[in-house]
Amino acid sequence: MQSSLQHIIKEKCPQDNILIASLNWGLGHATRCYPIIKELLQQRKNITLASDGIALEWLKNEFHDQCQYLTLPGYNIHYNHKHFSLGILLQFPKISAAIKEEQKIIQDYTSTNKIDLIISDNRYGIFENNIHSVIITHQLQLVNSNPLQRIAFHKQVNLWLRNFQELWIPDYNNHILSGDLSHSKIDINSAIKTSFLGPLSRLKKVDVEKNIDALIILSGPEPKRTQLEQRLFDLLIDLVKGSHKKITVLRGTDQKTTIDYPSNFSIHHLANKTETQQFFNAAEWVIARSGYSTLMDLDAIGNKAILIPTPGQKEQEYLATYHTNHPRWKFIQESSLDQLRKILNFSMES
Repeated sequence: MQSSLQHIIKEKCPQDNILIASLNWGLGHATRCYPIIKELLQQRKNITLASDGIALEWLKNEFHDQCQYLTLPGYNIHYNHKHFSLGILLQFPKISAAIKEEQKIIQDYTSTNKIDLIISDNRYGIFENNIHSVIITHQLQLVNSNPLQRIAFHKQVNLWLRNFQELWIPDYNNHILSGDLSHSKIDINSAIKTSFLGPLSRLKKVDVEKNIDALIILSGPEPKRTQLEQRLFDLLIDLVKGSHKKITVLRGTDQKTTIDYPSNFSIHHLANKTETQQFFNAAEWVIARSGYSTLMDLDAIGNKAILIPTPGQKEQEYLATYHTNHPRWKFIQESSLDQLRKILNFSMES
């Protein structure tokens, strides 16, 4: 992956002044931009990072004064509706308004700041007609949805892609991680050039002691993030009672928790890259959502994992089905969290 990424950055990013924007949909889009940003900084490029909310905060904590920062409007997506696709559809006017607003912000910013290249991770309003613009995405089609939803998605994505000159897909060129998600069955504008970056992860496998029995990674929009945190705590607090098992929780938010975690739970709100890499490598098990960025991190480290798709989130449900026979990953439904007991098989004496 690294050699492929270095080659693409060297060949396709000769420009000196680059704006990189990431979607604030949990931390996944920001974290997967990390290796791109790091590579560009090593080449002494001038970088502006654009996002909003927790993603922008994380980027600032990672890169400090190495970059300039631009605040974008938030999409403010919530998973309140029991049918995810319908819930997103109902919020589409809000999403469209945010895309129009971020486009206006980019136009204003580039009119007063020198930008030679734009790289946007899943923010379709981040482009400028007079600046070479790249879109990063692994999802070119909608899976596990009805035909009308798939057709509508295809048409909308095709319209959005026409604003970009290049498409970068964060996967191997045989689609081994993303499966059908990154197979285009739509009429992408023939002018757009497509490149496979390889999986994008800020993490590297290192040889350390496995002293974390379970690493819990919480991510994604509310209220689903908080709901899963509470349910996992309720189950694990009983599972590790009377044992010396060590649980590390990466909460993925700066919001305080009302949960009273005991001493064998190590709690981190927004862990940096160094901390996260240490945790992943030291973990016997990782428990997380089956989001695509998480799968890329697991692929980089080689962890055993228990993955819980967000209910109704079609992409995560598809990835769970696609990787059902993965040798190191197990998938369980949120409604069946009690299966953790059998999989983890924590000994009460250890």
